[in-house]
Amino acid sequence: MKMKKTDIGVVVFMYLVCGFFYYHMTKLKASSQTYPRFTIILLFGLTTLYLVQMIVAARKYGVEKYGPKKYHIVTAKSSFHGRTFGAMSATGQPDNACQIGFGPMTDGFSYAEYNDLEAFKSACTEDT
Repeated sequence: MKMKKTDIGVVVFMYLVCGFFYYHMTKLKASSQTYPRFTIILLFGLTTLYLVQMIVAARKYGVEKYGPKKYHIVTAKSSFHGRTFGAMSATGQPDNACQIGFGPMTDGFSYAEYNDLEAFKSACTEDT
């Protein structure tokens, strides 16, 4: 199952709706913010659940179509992907403080320079 533009559009739209509600909620009195706050939390939670469901479906599709051995990912050097352990492994900054002190990073990542297609192609393996 491949993510469609409509799936991504639904997620973006729902997050924008959450932002719209939040913006207008901040203009209300504190006593009137309970219902809008609940609506924002509910919409945000449902949108996140939908996004997670799409990611799980995409991963299942990848394993079924290409097999479990296709795990190698190429990311850009000097990139930042987050603070979870897997995201720190994807971050192309091995000497940065976000990776130092956390032990060996998760296998399956290699790095290439931004805007260098040949570097990305050469970083790809048969497991990419």
